[in-house]
Amino acid sequence: MKTQIQIGMMFLALVAVTACKPGNRGAQGGTVLEWEKGPGRLNEGGADTGGGAGANGRMLENYRVRIYETPEFKTHVQPLIDQIGKSEPQFAAELMHIAMHRQWYIIPTDLGKIPPSDMVAAISGKNVEQLAVQTEAEVWIDRRAYGPMPAKERKELIVHELVMGVRLMEYQSSFDQCLAAATVQLIKQEPKVYSDMKRSCSLERLRDATQNHNLTKKQIRLNNKDYNVVRGVTIQLLNEGGSLSYEELRTMAEIDLRRALHRPPPG
Repeated sequence: MKTQIQIGMMFLALVAVTACKPGNRGAQGGTVLEWEKGPGRLNEGGADTGGGAGANGRMLENYRVRIYETPEFKTHVQPLIDQIGKSEPQFAAELMHIAMHRQWYIIPTDLGKIPPSDMVAAISGKNVEQLAVQTEAEVWIDRRAYGPMPAKERKELIVHELVMGVRLMEYQSSFDQCLAAATVQLIKQEPKVYSDMKRSCSLERLRDATQNHNLTKKQIRLNNKDYNVVRGVTIQLLNEGGSLSYEELRTMAEIDLRRALHRPPPG
């Protein structure tokens, strides 16, 4: 098992590096790997930040996918989340929350061209491209790289972005926190309770807005330690997810990913 973890660490260190930098939109996180640049560039439209933008003659919205309905997710990622849910349903719910409540796009273009972007790649070189970019609301994946990936590597990429999303939840709104808490009911096979809780989250959000409550989010501040932790947690989940204990999973969520302040007490 130790050898598998070491191999996984070497693989992700070489081809999957997360990078985030504070900006006007918070922080953007993603994975970069060395990839030969190919055809396909973003066509920017309008004078605002990306209004009317498209790629290869299609609006960006046409590339949106429900990642949790894709074959690779159902076959390879969902079983992992289900295994985690048996030991720590709240952590599993947070991973599922990122899959369900973020907008995912698989787009055949250079992600570095998507405006506005202040992404900093951690690997330098003329052939380095951004494989995935995650913002506070969206996950963008470069289809030119993702398409030829074998199922194992697609799983690794998706799980990495789910873990990064959980890390970024510290900086999300109370509404997003509420949705994450509601999603645990799906892990517990209680869809009706989930639907009721989700509706309550929306009502609370509307009430806060009409009462002019401060809905601003914390400024995102991540550093190299955070990126290392995200990679480390990703590797552990991929290699040992089904055998990790409640205590191990809770430590990942509360200490490694700094989610303790936003999680319900045990019980």
